[in-house]
Amino acid sequence: MRHITIETAQLAENEKAVAPLKIYDHEEGAIVHLTLKPDAVLPAHKTPVNVAFYVLEGSISIEIGDEAQVFTPDMLIESPK
Repeated sequence: MRHITIETAQLAENEKAVAPLKIYDHEEGAIVHLTLKPDAVLPAHKTPVNVAFYVLEGSISIEIGDEAQVFTPDMLIESPK
């Protein structure tokens, strides 16, 4: 059995976020903890896999396709590939 904490997670490279931490990395999927800078804007893009976001604190506006919504803590957002 293996476990990882935020304190022991591997730092991932990403210019748009502060301290992105790779908590889980496996060929079938990954979990990355992102702390976004205020007013950060990530360019529109497509992902080759399904993605889910979980908001821990603050709020974030996410656009998926032609839908846009603001999400707040304890909300999970599904983003299909």
